[in-house]
Amino acid sequence: MVASEGSFIGIAPQTAKGTPNVTDLDFQYLLLTRSGLGENNVNLPMDMEVGGGAFLRDVVKTGITTGGPLQLIPRPDSIGHFFYAFFGSDLVSGASPDPVSHTFGWSVGDSQFTAPYYTLRSSPGGMHGMQYQDCILQALSLQFRGADFLRASAAFLGGLPAKVDTALWDPTSAIDNGPPFVNALSSVAMTNPSVSFKVLEGAITFANAIPLDQQWILGSYVPDDFAINQRSVNIGLRVKIDDDGALYRQIALDPADGASWVAEVLKSGTMIQFKTATEMVEGAPYHIYVTCSGNIAWTVAPLDIVPGRQLIMDITGTILANDAASPVSVQLQNFHYDNYDGTPAV
Repeated sequence: MVASEGSFIGIAPQTAKGTPNVTDLDFQYLLLTRSGLGENNVNLPMDMEVGGGAFLRDVVKTGITTGGPLQLIPRPDSIGHFFYAFFGSDLVSGASPDPVSHTFGWSVGDSQFTAPYYTLRSSPGGMHGMQYQDCILQALSLQFRGADFLRASAAFLGGLPAKVDTALWDPTSAIDNGPPFVNALSSVAMTNPSVSFKVLEGAITFANAIPLDQQWILGSYVPDDFAINQRSVNIGLRVKIDDDGALYRQIALDPADGASWVAEVLKSGTMIQFKTATEMVEGAPYHIYVTCSGNIAWTVAPLDIVPGRQLIMDITGTILANDAASPVSVQLQNFHYDNYDGTPAV
């Protein structure tokens, strides 16, 4: 038997589509709780044909994509690759030896339809090495609940696979073994208007819609590209009701908590903070700040009233377009001194 704990998953940005990153020192290796990276063949059975008998005559490979899902406990360094893979922009402030801040978001005029390509490496159980090029992030979800770590799941979609030699990978020296983010130190708050509430659990999900139906072209076994058609960011929260139902009424009935139902959606900003118990320097933990300014539309599900349980509610925030600024931005503070595209920070 081969132990899963002997596997390695690595990630590194590419300079361009069609140019896999083969520089061993560029790769950072991830500690994962689950990986489904692999080859997704398009296996097409022949049509049933008159005169062919009762059974299929053949099955043919007609295409391939690679990538797949990952589950992990985020660490302060490597999680930056996932944010950069979504936003494609990384503004660094600070310099060695002090902590630095990475701000991921879009400036006015930036294209929101492009994202960087990554090369992923996988060695299942240390048996062999696989390289997956031209990978684009499909989704990233940060999941949080009380008395737990921050957890994450992600999915990549990519192009050609290649079996590669692992002799020079040296993954153990490049694994991000930094401290986890502890939810006891985390917080979620609505801003503009300011509303306080207590979150039991939730998730924020960054997603790219990458349809492939118009990417399969003649002369190629892989999609022509992985173009982004749409983006979405959604926040789902399970909230303890301890405000006499005020927030529920504001979302379900009237943002002003009036006496009658009105056709107006509660909109607000939000600040979500994740912190580590380990400090980089005194008084400064590693942190992730997710910020939206007044462009979240909130909805709420009807209350599920169950005997023997306290009242809770499930609310969902949909982040809307913001023509004056980035609809959502993420700040990550750590000791990663280069840009996440691999270039030195200026």
